[in-house]
Amino acid sequence: MQRPDPTTGEQLLTIEPDGIHALEQFVLAKYYITTQVVRHRIRLITDQMLIRAITLGVDEDEIEELRTLYAFDGTHDFIRRYAAWGDSRLLQTFSDARFEGKLSQFLFRGLLTRQLLKLVFKQPIIMFPPAARELFNAISKSVNSAKRRELESLLSKKIGEHARMRSTPGSDPSRFVILYAYALQSVQCKPESRIMSGPFANFWKRHDQPTFR
Repeated sequence: MQRPDPTTGEQLLTIEPDGIHALEQFVLAKYYITTQVVRHRIRLITDQMLIRAITLGVDEDEIEELRTLYAFDGTHDFIRRYAAWGDSRLLQTFSDARFEGKLSQFLFRGLLTRQLLKLVFKQPIIMFPPAARELFNAISKSVNSAKRRELESLLSKKIGEHARMRSTPGSDPSRFVILYAYALQSVQCKPESRIMSGPFANFWKRHDQPTFR
């Protein structure tokens, strides 16, 4: 319900005492869907495989059909084309035999057949030296693409020294090593919210858990 602020007269959205438990359940539901669905390990892997497949398909394989689908040109035709493609059509089309040997086809087919990349290393960024943390936090940004490729190449060589890597198309297996970082934030109330007063104030804290894949 709305009530006026006693000091400013501004209308505030407030919660009656008997509504606190319902609000807590809402906050918990949002937290659990973030940690167990949005940031689930398999979901993170499949998302990154899809992004890498599209990137390789456009930049390395030079598949014009894929470029047309994802290179935004500001027209209504682009929106119509994009809306006509769902996940199933995307995977079925670009994992087809006509793209055999393409880097992107390897990943699209892996997604279609559930042959996913494996998590080989995971570490909170706080465990790295301070000088490396800023770079790692932003490693997925386009401005750091060259540094990311360099690190993925080094990681690929290191992995190859300790494990037998799957056969992949092309001459550079590091294209299929994905270095990725993310920050997991739990839900929290805004500092200015009146519900921050009392025992609820310290219940939700920001929790960073960046990982590398």
